[in-house]
Amino acid sequence: MKIFLDSGNLEEVKKVKNLGVLKGITTNPTLIAKEKINGRKDFLNHIKNMCDISQVPVSAEIVSLELNSIIEEGEELHSIHPNVVVKIPLNESGLQAIHYFQQKNIATNATVIFSPLQGMLAAINGADYVSPYIGRLDDIGHNGLGQTKKLITIFNNYQFKSEIIAASVKTIFQIINLSELGVHIVTLPYTLIMEMLYHPLTDIGIEKFLKDWRSVEQPNEK
Repeated sequence: MKIFLDSGNLEEVKKVKNLGVLKGITTNPTLIAKEKINGRKDFLNHIKNMCDISQVPVSAEIVSLELNSIIEEGEELHSIHPNVVVKIPLNESGLQAIHYFQQKNIATNATVIFSPLQGMLAAINGADYVSPYIGRLDDIGHNGLGQTKKLITIFNNYQFKSEIIAASVKTIFQIINLSELGVHIVTLPYTLIMEMLYHPLTDIGIEKFLKDWRSVEQPNEK
């Protein structure tokens, strides 16, 4: 399973890259807004910096709703760095845009997916990534993991090239369950990636070993 960072913060990108586990980055307008981006030029430069620092695929989301504007915005994003993945919400125009970009060999991430059928349509049109929102389904009483399991089965049945990115993941237990299902990718906030790394019993064990070693280095004199 690949781990993507869900963030717009350059310091978080550097920290996770240094861990050696970073395989991709996803962003969205909400995450970018937190970085106090000032205008379109600043936004494009910020995405380019994320690509330069990480050297992994970076999904940058379009904000247009009409097909021609989606295409124009996506081509502009693609032009700033070869690692940019055009992230497109899946509606009618979005599905058409995915088909267009597939023909142009421009990588796409179909996002805001809430049903297996939406994911299947995106895969049929050649999306490189398909992003079902696990946590948001759970929030409204639906079974996010169950929907993802169905999507994985569909992709396996037809050998779609698209990779599934489990998005809106909020807990360690969701990560474990998604791993058991065999999802291709999870995209996680920085805090959750770090939560994967640490366990209180690990800290206790390390402290005990160090304490025992100190007694070897400095034995009590009688």
